[in-house]
Amino acid sequence: MQPYAPTTPRPTNARSGVAWLRIVVALVMALLLAFVAAELWLRWNAPAESRLPFDEDPSSRVHIAATTPGLSYELGAHRTSNFLGVEVRTNSRGLRDNEARTPRAPRVVAALGDSITFGWSVGQEDAWPQALERLLQAQQPTEVDNYGVSGYSTRDQLAVLEAKVLPTKPDLIVLGFFMNDCEPHGVSPLHLAFRKDSWFAHSMLYERLVRAGRKAELRKYQGSLYRWVTDPAGPNWQAWLGVVERFADTCRAADVPVLVAVFPAFWSYDDFAQYPWSAVHTQVVQAFEARGLPAFDLVPYFAAAGLTAASAKVDDEHPNARGHAVAAQAIAEQLRQRGL
Repeated sequence: MQPYAPTTPRPTNARSGVAWLRIVVALVMALLLAFVAAELWLRWNAPAESRLPFDEDPSSRVHIAATTPGLSYELGAHRTSNFLGVEVRTNSRGLRDNEARTPRAPRVVAALGDSITFGWSVGQEDAWPQALERLLQAQQPTEVDNYGVSGYSTRDQLAVLEAKVLPTKPDLIVLGFFMNDCEPHGVSPLHLAFRKDSWFAHSMLYERLVRAGRKAELRKYQGSLYRWVTDPAGPNWQAWLGVVERFADTCRAADVPVLVAVFPAFWSYDDFAQYPWSAVHTQVVQAFEARGLPAFDLVPYFAAAGLTAASAKVDDEHPNARGHAVAAQAIAEQLRQRGL
């Protein structure tokens, strides 16, 4: 008979499960603490308020949370503020424009677009909608209403069309298009400041991670946002085509003619003859035309006016007053040529 030898009891499955649970809980808590620490650090060094591009007093800020369906923000009515030394003033309809005439002008044109149409860094009267109004007035009493808002994509402009433009029964719509308008989801500072999505999307850490993912995508296109959003095989382009289709159907149903003007970017070149995104412009114009929306490229008009990129811009994506004047002249000429 062998002598008795005590053995160490093996841990039960229950004890093993508790140990693993403690490890998982500890890891989760560590990740949460790391997330909170990173979020607090980001907010301390870059508070959310600083993401707004307008350095304004909150009581007079021109951008407000939207009440219009489909929009996260819009221009408030009767607001006056300042951006880079330029006065920004809105009328009773929340447009950067004068008050509508009474009685209504014989011809009313609705100008839709983004920050270019809004008149980024130029005086209100220098923006292309107001310059176009002066040119058309020489032919017939005309009012051009400026519905441009900084940061708006074509999706946002569709919401403006349906909720604000068509109820006024305009005689014509002119859409000012810029290449980043193809982005299906707004990522401008204003979109980030006013978005109403899930709580975690308001996290600055989440925002940085999203931007990092976006940069990773852009590296596949040599860092070109314009080529990324207009890649025919990419999801951005296909989503945008759906928006354009709806835009065209909506205007046809309302029996309102449309003209689309495609604006240039102003960086990485100087001579318009060497414009690096001509193929993208051609692709965009063809996409609008294929859906029944007359469109044209403004680059040849800037070149014909003898302008260089440096002489036509206030920054890499926005024309100066001289650039706006050339655009207005080109739009007026296209309206005459097309019988609009």
